[in-house]
Amino acid sequence: MTDQSEIQIGILKYVLFYAIFAGLWIMVSDPMVTMLVSEPDHILIANTIKGWFFVAVTSALFYGLMRRIVRRMQDNLAREKALQAEKLRALQLLDGIAEGSTDAIFAKDTQGRYLLFNQAAARFIGKTEAEVLGRDDTELFSPADARTVMAGDRQVMDSNLTMTYEDSVATKSGRTVFLSTKGPLHDTDGKVIGLFGISRDITGMKVIEDALRRERDRNQRYLDTVQNIMLALDSEGRVSMINQYGCTLLGYRESELLGQNWFTTCLPQPEGIETVFPVFRQVMSGDMALVETYENDVLCRDGSKRAVAWHNVFLKNEAGNIIGTLSSGEDITEHKRAEAQIHRLAYYDSLTELPNRTLLLDRLGMIVPIASRQHRHDALLLFNLDRFKNINDTSGQAIGDSLLKVVAKRLSGVLREGDVLARLSGDEFAILLPDLAHEVNAAAHQTMHVAEKIHFSLRDPLRLGEEQFVLTASIGIALFPVEESDTPLDILRRAQTALHRSKANGGGQTTLFEISIDEVAKQRFLIERDLRLAIPAGQLRLYLQPQVDPSGKIVGAEALVRWQHPERGLITPGMFIPIAEESDLIIELGHWVFGEVCKLIASEAVCGKPCRISVNISARQFRQPDFVAWVKNELIASGAEPMHLTLEVTEGVVIDNISSVIAKMNELADMGIHFSLDDFGTGYSSLAYLKRLPIHELKIDKTFVQDAPSDPDDAALVETILAVAKLMRLKVVAEGVETAEQAEFLNQRGQVIHQGYLFGKPQPAAEFISLLTSKSKP
Repeated sequence: MTDQSEIQIGILKYVLFYAIFAGLWIMVSDPMVTMLVSEPDHILIANTIKGWFFVAVTSALFYGLMRRIVRRMQDNLAREKALQAEKLRALQLLDGIAEGSTDAIFAKDTQGRYLLFNQAAARFIGKTEAEVLGRDDTELFSPADARTVMAGDRQVMDSNLTMTYEDSVATKSGRTVFLSTKGPLHDTDGKVIGLFGISRDITGMKVIEDALRRERDRNQRYLDTVQNIMLALDSEGRVSMINQYGCTLLGYRESELLGQNWFTTCLPQPEGIETVFPVFRQVMSGDMALVETYENDVLCRDGSKRAVAWHNVFLKNEAGNIIGTLSSGEDITEHKRAEAQIHRLAYYDSLTELPNRTLLLDRLGMIVPIASRQHRHDALLLFNLDRFKNINDTSGQAIGDSLLKVVAKRLSGVLREGDVLARLSGDEFAILLPDLAHEVNAAAHQTMHVAEKIHFSLRDPLRLGEEQFVLTASIGIALFPVEESDTPLDILRRAQTALHRSKANGGGQTTLFEISIDEVAKQRFLIERDLRLAIPAGQLRLYLQPQVDPSGKIVGAEALVRWQHPERGLITPGMFIPIAEESDLIIELGHWVFGEVCKLIASEAVCGKPCRISVNISARQFRQPDFVAWVKNELIASGAEPMHLTLEVTEGVVIDNISSVIAKMNELADMGIHFSLDDFGTGYSSLAYLKRLPIHELKIDKTFVQDAPSDPDDAALVETILAVAKLMRLKVVAEGVETAEQAEFLNQRGQVIHQGYLFGKPQPAAEFISLLTSKSKP
């Protein structure tokens, strides 16, 4: 209620009081005068007194009323003056703020006309305050800008809410972006009568924001293209940033990882929460130093694991306080797999998955010094499967490999915990027996017991498909340490020496290394070493052994090799050919013999004569990928005619990888080269194989020829071979014909070419040429 209303009500109250008082006075005073005064003169006096009393009372009442009204008016006037002064101070303050502000401050009525427009606002649009007041936005801005501003104003006034948003309008300085806060203006009744607004020029800030956003976008694109996980964690281990590569690798969307605890979500459990997370918290609290580089596994959404190499740094705020970590993680899963594969290839045999030679020597190198310090004896046991090459040659490499796997499994069953079973090469295995005994005899006894268990484990036939194999093994044992300077290679060499002795004794044997055996091994080593030098030094000699038909006419010869050692004299093939076959020397040796034969058959002494020279081709030489091309090149280079050349191969050569063998043989046979199947009858060839091969000749092994005249079994075998040859239209050469009885036996049973001491010993090439020339004369 206003002061004016209060005054009117007060006056009304006094008037009403006066009317009631006057009425009552009239109604009561007269009868009382009449009742109290009977004399007329007295009545007049009484009425006069009554009248003056009424005047006195009413005057007093009117005085009180007027005094109260005046006092209230004075109070109201004082309050009004104070209020006006306060308003004036507020207006002065507001005007000071408005004019001193760098922000645009304005007010509008409901029609959009400006009621207030400070100097800052005027400067923005390049006009004075007087030019703006009373005008609306359509007169100040472009139509498009005006529509946008007025739409925002209308929304504020219609909703009766204060709002903050951005305006973009054209000003005298160009396009300007304002951050505006606008609110409704009300009259005393709360009715919206306009709006007020404060607008700040944020154009520069927007430019900076845009630059920062572009920089952030560039950084994000960089992070998303980097082929590393970029990961930021806060001090509680929650993900605050992760790039797209990390999300893709882990199988999550970014939104699914942000805010999640890294150690519970993306690390294998329970290690993540029980081990790694406590360490992270200690690092964050300063109780532990940050590990800058380390590797661990991360857990992907699909349950798979990836190995990651991390590089870590602290994240700090402006005050330098640690607020988290930033990590770059490289996915090294494939690298780890490659490392494991390389390690496996370097230290394990790919066929049997047993340790290989390298790992065996490594373990041996660790055990030898321990055995020396503890004054105990340990052992290295090597063993070969006897005649395994025959199985490989006849049944094929696949069967041989399967047998090696079965043998490895059987051998594993005879080992103690801590023993090491390794495959060194081919069919050669090794067992390292540590921690045997302090006494050498006790250690030898334990080792021999293991050897017996190996022999026993191989007694039961091994069945692969429909085939059954009975295997035996040759075993060599070396106890160690023998000397303080023993090395793993010393021990391995001693075991190999003992193994060679077991093989030389016929196989199925166990030999414990002794010094006398070592001397034999040294001789083998010296022969191999000298043989490597003999070929380039020209110490080899070509020998030939004649082959004659039943009439005694020379129809060919077998090329053989002798070694003219400068110190040892003439060395027979039996001393160096087996050593060459155990190494790569057999290929070099074969190349030399073949080259010499090509020169011989290209000479005038042989060229044009009905004579073929046979050359033994080793399995290793024949299996060379370029064997056919090499033969052709040798023939072309020497000018030798293929029709004078026969290549002798064993059954093992032709049966291994039969398709490739047939292709090679057919290509050479098409040139006129003949093939002779050497030592026929000692292997496991079948007629099915023979029918597929371009074989021209069979050679009967001398072991059958020697006893054929007296041994019915050998005689039957020779007769069978001759029958097979006749059936397949093949020539037959009999080796080792040394007596007339043997020759007669053969001649009685067919057309057989003889080779043996009865018709001629192996002789130097020059002597053979002289013999061939003399036999050719009429």
